[in-house]
Order: sequence, then C-alpha cells, then structure tokens
Amino acid sequence: MVLFLAAIEDEDSRNFMVQLYLEYEAPMFRTAMGILHHQQDVEDVVQTTCLALSKKVPLLQTMDCCTLHSYVVISIRNTAINLIRKRERQQELLYGDDNTLAGLTRGNTMEDDQFMAFARRDALKQVIGKLPLRDRTLLEMKYILEQSDAEIARVIQVKPNSVRNLLTRARRKLANLLDEREL
Repeated sequence: MVLFLAAIEDEDSRNFMVQLYLEYEAPMFRTAMGILHHQQDVEDVVQTTCLALSKKVPLLQTMDCCTLHSYVVISIRNTAINLIRKRERQQELLYGDDNTLAGLTRGNTMEDDQFMAFARRDALKQVIGKLPLRDRTLLEMKYILEQSDAEIARVIQVKPNSVRNLLTRARRKLANLLDEREL
C-alpha cells in the first residue's frame, strides 16, 4: 500500500485512498487471488490497481458505496486479466505457438513438451545475442516492452510504416540462427 500512496500529492486524496484501501482490501485480494492464484502476483495487481485508482479520486468520491465497490472489484479483475494476457504474449514470443495444450505433440507427455519449451527458450537466449543490435532492439521493443510501431519508429528514427518490415527481417534472421543452431 505504501508505494501508491507516495505517488499521491494531495492530502485529501491520500486520505481517501487509505480509507478506500482499508475498506476494500479483502474484496480486492480475494478477487485477484481467484484469478491469479499466486500471492506475489496478487499483491502486484492490487498495488497497480490502487495506483491507477489514485489518479481517479475525484470520480471515485462521487460514487455511492455499491458503485464504488463494483468499480474497485472490476478494476482489480481487469488488471489481473491484463497481467495474464501480457504473460501469454511474452510466452508466445519465447515458446511460439507450441505452448498451448493444442500444441502438444502426439505421443509426448506434458513433461517432454515442457522440456522442449525450456530447450527452445535456452536456444533463443543464446541465439538472440548473435543478432545485430538493431534487430535485437526491435524485437525487445515490440515483444518484451510491447511498444507500438509508432513508438519504435520514433526511437530508432525510421518511418512508422518501415517498422513492420524491419521486424519481419529481424524475425527471419532469428529463425535462421535458430535453424543453424539445430543443424
């Protein structure tokens, strides 16, 4: 709770958020735990949501208690779901489409597929360092930092329409390096 309170400059807003946190702490944690099932993730989601809510104090102060309760719980739920989606996107980058149950190969046990996923991730870590700096930066900005093409274009100083082509080339280089490694 302390971190998000440090971001609030107005004393009245800070007092409101302390009261809101104390009143809705149990439903916030219960909702997040029902989705995430991991204490550290739950704490991160509650912290992130409280920080976002602290920017909406004037709106929150106008709500009646039932509406406020629903708003807080829905905000927690949405933040938890967004965390899951973000992790799924990151796993798709690391593991490819083989990380889903539908991607399990016939005859392999789950342990075999998990081993293969770890091996692919390890290979990816080793090979990505061999990419030129620009390609590595492009891939990290797009898939790890989840930046838009416009943001990437601004940073690497190219036209926004060029980013998609540059990413395609970088992915091809990475795939070729991975193929060479397997030979």
